[in-house]
Amino acid sequence: MTFSADSMKLLGTSGDGTLSVCNLRRNKVQHKSEFSEDELLSVVIMKNGQKVICSSQTGNILLYSWGCFKDCSDRFIDLSPNSVDALLKLDEDRLIAGSETGLIRHITKQSHPTNCRALRVSGRASCFFS
Repeated sequence: MTFSADSMKLLGTSGDGTLSVCNLRRNKVQHKSEFSEDELLSVVIMKNGQKVICSSQTGNILLYSWGCFKDCSDRFIDLSPNSVDALLKLDEDRLIAGSETGLIRHITKQSHPTNCRALRVSGRASCFFS
C-alpha cells in the first residue's frame, strides 16, 4: 500500500491480482485494475507520480501509467524465479526489490521499456539478520 499526498489517493494491491486506487476525499474506490494473472504484492509510485509499479507473486513487475489503471502499460518479466515481495523506491528512477529467496535487486527503469533491467543482485537479506 502507498499514499499519494498530492492527489490524496491511497493505492493498494490485493491477492485477487488487482490494483485499487481509493480517493480519500470522496471516501470511495476511484479505479480498479483488471485482474492480473497472479497476486500483486507491493506497490510504489515513481517518475514524479507518473508511474505506478507493482510486484507480483511470479517475479514480474507491472508498470501502470498514472490515471490509466485498467491494465498495465508495461511489464518487466522474469525478475525473479520466485515472488517479488517488497519494493522500495530509492529515487524517481531506481528501486530495490526484495524476493522470496532473500535476494535484493537494484532496478532501474530507463525511458524506453526495453531498457528496464536489474542492475545487480546486492545480496541476501539473511546476511543482515545473522
